[in-house]
Amino acid sequence: MIHHGYDKNNPDYDTMFKWLNKNKSGFYRTKPDMELVSSENESLRYNYKGMSSYTSTGNGELNQYLASIGYAANTRTIAMKNGIFISDSLFSFKYDVTKKNRDARIYKKVNQIGDLNLYENKLSLPLGYMVKKEQFEANEQETWIEKQNNLLGRNSENQPYYKQENLKPNFENLNYDKTNQKYQIIDMNKPAFLTYQLKIKDVAEFLVEMNSDDYVTAEHFYKMTINGKKIDFNKLELMNLANLGVFENQEITLKIDLINEAQSIYKPQFYTLNYSLVNKQVNKIKKQSLYNVSYNNKMLKGTIDVTSSDEVLFLSIPYDKNWQIKVNNVKVDGDKMGGFIGVPLKKGKHLIELNYRPMVIYVSSLFSFMMLVIYLMLLVFMNRKTNN
Repeated sequence: MIHHGYDKNNPDYDTMFKWLNKNKSGFYRTKPDMELVSSENESLRYNYKGMSSYTSTGNGELNQYLASIGYAANTRTIAMKNGIFISDSLFSFKYDVTKKNRDARIYKKVNQIGDLNLYENKLSLPLGYMVKKEQFEANEQETWIEKQNNLLGRNSENQPYYKQENLKPNFENLNYDKTNQKYQIIDMNKPAFLTYQLKIKDVAEFLVEMNSDDYVTAEHFYKMTINGKKIDFNKLELMNLANLGVFENQEITLKIDLINEAQSIYKPQFYTLNYSLVNKQVNKIKKQSLYNVSYNNKMLKGTIDVTSSDEVLFLSIPYDKNWQIKVNNVKVDGDKMGGFIGVPLKKGKHLIELNYRPMVIYVSSLFSFMMLVIYLMLLVFMNRKTNN
């Protein structure tokens, strides 16, 4: 049985977030698996920082940017689903709450309550760090892979983090329709399957992208094994992607059997995410990141040591003109970086301060004060007139 977050019969969910808030300090965001989430706004009830939200007054520009890099978002809603690893890490998603197991090379298990596991993403980045501004300039012509790779920046090997793998299958009892890119079963009374071979370099995640109809019914109509072992089909619920596992320096053979009277399968696309490259780049970025951070809902303060002159401080805080930014006690203007805040910095050590001061409140207060002054002046005027 799947318990939803608001279900009082599943106290472990609430207990996990209480434990996390009590035992883990600093700024971080948390990603519960989609199957556990009851609504886009449940983070308000369980007091965790997430991404998903629904509001009629949403930040449309931010939502549009998140949609452009792969998330499910529109003008009112952001639905993180099961996330995209690179951007999740860049946006400080440090903890996962899940019923599943995570790979120990990427995640550290920090708690278990009932059937819920809490994992720490070892490659999560802090709230602020230095990047090149163009990393967050989304190009509409780019694929989701190119956008995600750009976010993390160019690595020393000049190799992509996400890579499309052009795998050619061997297949049995299937005809391939090139026009529709679809494999059709020849004889329903005989086994039908495809096999793909891939050599994994370093530590990498293997992903598959399927046709939308095949994706919905994948668990029922397709049995997937790697090197003879049945695998879990872990859906990201984004872009029809699923994670098929993490592998290290090995050759793998993926077999897809068509079962339960499945008649066809559209040509799938395959990708790898090289965690080894991601790890190196994350460690490089962390060398120029905020430290001694203090914050609340209306204030942020931290220090950063900048060693390059062609980068900008990226803060994974949604851009809002009501944020007042100071660098070394001097007020500066922030940049908009993909819907988030950027702060241009020169080489050296800098104290960064942000204070949220919504102008509407000040304007309203000023208006109220002026009305009060006018009212008092009228009272004085009327009183004098009466006396006269």
